[in-house]
Amino acid sequence: MTVIIQSNESNRLHSAWLHAAAELQLALHAPGNEGADLPEELDKSLGDAEHAALLAFLLHPASTAPELSRKLRVFRDADAYCCPEAAELVAQLAEDARRLAFTPSAARPGVPLARVVREAVA
Repeated sequence: MTVIIQSNESNRLHSAWLHAAAELQLALHAPGNEGADLPEELDKSLGDAEHAALLAFLLHPASTAPELSRKLRVFRDADAYCCPEAAELVAQLAEDARRLAFTPSAARPGVPLARVVREAVA
């Protein structure tokens, strides 16, 4: 059995983003507000907090392949490719992938992750 350990900082940043996104959704779907827009100040405050938390998480370097995988899922699911910082986010994701591709695989110590993946899909 392989145990995947993600960094405490990555987990903290991911949790912070989930919390900020949940607060925004709770406000949008609060009783009596269903289908209505939030007051502009509240919408901006909650939206800015969610966006800042998303950026903090996605711009934090991934230290393992599972962390990068989680970041890629969040990037896709949160439609982060549409945000103004998308180029910076893609650059960080590419740097994570480049660095991790030459990191030895936990499953096969001493073998770069890129080789393990290449052999798995061959």
